[in-house]
Amino acid sequence: MKDFSTHLDVRYEKALHRLALVLSGSTTLEPRWMKCKSSVTAALPTAMSKMYMKHFISDATRTSASQMIADIRMEFNAALGREPWMDAKTRSLAQQKLSKALIALGGPPLDSPTPSSESFPITSSYTYNYILASEAEVYSSLKRLGEEVHRLDWNGNTATDINSYYNRAVNVLFIPAGILQPPFFDPQAPLAVNLGAAGVIFGHEFTHGELPALRGCN
Repeated sequence: MKDFSTHLDVRYEKALHRLALVLSGSTTLEPRWMKCKSSVTAALPTAMSKMYMKHFISDATRTSASQMIADIRMEFNAALGREPWMDAKTRSLAQQKLSKALIALGGPPLDSPTPSSESFPITSSYTYNYILASEAEVYSSLKRLGEEVHRLDWNGNTATDINSYYNRAVNVLFIPAGILQPPFFDPQAPLAVNLGAAGVIFGHEFTHGELPALRGCN
């Protein structure tokens, strides 16, 4: 009931807030606009991503970011080749995995179909919409069992995230459009600025892919 209370009417929300006040000292309720934005993003991540990308990521940004990431990968590969503490087998495995890593830039493709997890009717009831969205997500997850894995599937992560992450299970570096904005990235900025702000983050994510290959090395 506690977990569900935020999706019920204001009486339950206020009761939960009184509990939070006792347990953690929280004194303010989340603003309505922020709650609505979070709910829509959670229920419709692909739709939200496409809307964001249409307005906030340009072809120039994609081209510039792709080239910078390719340069980072090339330098990282060269660095692996210079490490004296790595034996030949470990170095070969690390460089091979790095070469096979895919880059998902921006967000879900704009021409991609609406996923089944976001295919549910919208009603006038906030609570019922939450239930419908939850059901759609569960059914979609069950349907994917046994299906071929799509490595570039964003799996509910959005283009609005100001972050990047590496998915070790599929060897893919995901870079949302949200982090490809100033001050982190600007296609008009000098390369050194972009490398110092965003490049260091992307390079860090590449290192996550090499941890299994390097595990056990001294």
